[in-house]
Amino acid sequence: MHGTKAERAEARRRAAILAAVEVENWRDREGKARPTPERKRRGNFALHDGDDAGTRHAVDEGATLLDRLRIAALITDLQCQAGSTLAELLERTRLGSAPRSCLDFTPRGRDDERPSSHAELRDLAERAALRRITGAPVWDLLRATCDEDRGPTDRRGLEQLRGGLNRVAAYWRLG
Repeated sequence: MHGTKAERAEARRRAAILAAVEVENWRDREGKARPTPERKRRGNFALHDGDDAGTRHAVDEGATLLDRLRIAALITDLQCQAGSTLAELLERTRLGSAPRSCLDFTPRGRDDERPSSHAELRDLAERAALRRITGAPVWDLLRATCDEDRGPTDRRGLEQLRGGLNRVAAYWRLG
């Protein structure tokens, strides 16, 4: 046995306080909605420290397909980072600065309109370079996985996804 009876009782009391704090963090507080029990069962939530001292936030660590593949150890952290960066690029280049319909968000305007900023031009050039580097079939798989949360359905597709994510990581010199 370790420690005296009083030390063991104190350790149990501290553990009970920590457990109560952990439970309290999952409850809704003013301005802080927590995940519902069903959402907690479906997601992969963890508590992370917030910006304010003593606050913690519930974060779904498996929010995207890339995150779920990383958690299942089907892709590496570096591949997940490359996919997340690619998803951000796809989001920026999909929306662009062209006028859009307020009804269905489809592009409006003339086909000959050019991107208006250097950042848009750079993003479009990067997207074209990545498509060229990965090849059309792998590019389609990367887009489906990173942007649309539709991943590979077989082992061959998973290997193609890993190879494509490795090429994306090498292009951006990640890791």
